[in-house]
Amino acid sequence: MKTLIEQLTATNANFSLSGNRVIVHSDLKVCGRHDGLLENYLSVDDLPAELTVKGSLHVGRGIRALPAALVVGKNLYISYSDIETLPDNLTINGSLLAISVKLKALPENLTVKDGLNISNTDITKLPSNLKVEHSMILAGSKITALPDNLHLKGILNVEKVPLQKLPENLRVEKWLIIGNTEVTTIPVSLSCGAIYMNNPLEFENVVSEVFSTDYMDHVFALRTADGIRVSNGEYYGDPETFALMMIDNYNADEAEYYIASAKKCTTQLESMNI
Repeated sequence: MKTLIEQLTATNANFSLSGNRVIVHSDLKVCGRHDGLLENYLSVDDLPAELTVKGSLHVGRGIRALPAALVVGKNLYISYSDIETLPDNLTINGSLLAISVKLKALPENLTVKDGLNISNTDITKLPSNLKVEHSMILAGSKITALPDNLHLKGILNVEKVPLQKLPENLRVEKWLIIGNTEVTTIPVSLSCGAIYMNNPLEFENVVSEVFSTDYMDHVFALRTADGIRVSNGEYYGDPETFALMMIDNYNADEAEYYIASAKKCTTQLESMNI
């Protein structure tokens, strides 16, 4: 099988050399074996020890490890690949997509500037020095704990994850998505742009009304660092804002129904003093 340099040369790819470092000035798609399903992937035995990809790096089946001196300018796609380890001190300026990959652990000093997706993996913990700026999609992973004071600019998805609790001072600027975990209470220190619960009945300090068993149509209320918040699974806000959103987005009967349910949940929550 040809080396990466030979493959890049044969395909007239835009690349250069700097000492021992191979610099690819665009996206790069590589695999260890070509099954005919991967278009525009280069088949290589392994990757050079020093590799810079200024675009995104896509890794297909047949490659089990990435170079220790890897630099990725945009996204790293290793989903459904045979990758078993990632190098320490790896910085990804875009997202790391590692869905259903064979990784058992994330490397030390991993920095992801956009989103981390390790859905459906056997990864059990996050390194203490992990840095993710935007979103973390952990659904279906084996993660058991999250660090306190976690702040994400995007989404946190912990569906079907064996978490026993959410961390203190968790801040998620967009959506927190949670369900089918071992979490039984939502910390009052939580701050999020919105929260989606598969089943609010899972949480002791969330008051809810469930209207359907087929589709989890519900209204719930909870206390957060931002005050009491109400949601129907689609819209989220303080009670007054929630009522306005119901009026703006539903017909009169539906809006009245949701608003009445929200008031009932809020009143019960206040009486519980939690």
